[in-house]
Amino acid sequence: MSKPIKRNREKINRINFLNLGDGVYLNEVSVGQLHLMREQDAVVGGKEYVYEGKLNKGEITFIGGADLKTTFVERDGFNHGYTLEGVAKEIFTGDAALNIYNPVEHRTFVYTNSSAALTFVGDPEKEYRLFVRFYENTYGDNNNRWGVIYAEAL
Repeated sequence: MSKPIKRNREKINRINFLNLGDGVYLNEVSVGQLHLMREQDAVVGGKEYVYEGKLNKGEITFIGGADLKTTFVERDGFNHGYTLEGVAKEIFTGDAALNIYNPVEHRTFVYTNSSAALTFVGDPEKEYRLFVRFYENTYGDNNNRWGVIYAEAL
């Protein structure tokens, strides 16, 4: 049996699950890959999280917290979901969710429920830069209810 050829393979940054760093991770649910997102100050105030690279087709989530048990954005509840801006409105879709495109603001609102999923439907060969902001603490609840994703193709 011959050994696999490694010269043409793309290097994958692996995460040590025994020593997870603090932060927010982009979780490619369909293929089981986690990507630590870089944290920075957003232009509009607050924090935003950045990911640069390729994505595989399928469901994605954003997770963090102790043992990665906190999900950003929670899918259940009133007025929960995502705003998709830039090319994010072309490369993501909300499955089993209410997707509303606003032509005046040029963005898509994805209202989620317990069976909804945010799915990457873009080109897996292209690299993208994602800027993600999360909004929470609505009506005194710490509920991670809404996320804004701005994406651009690199």
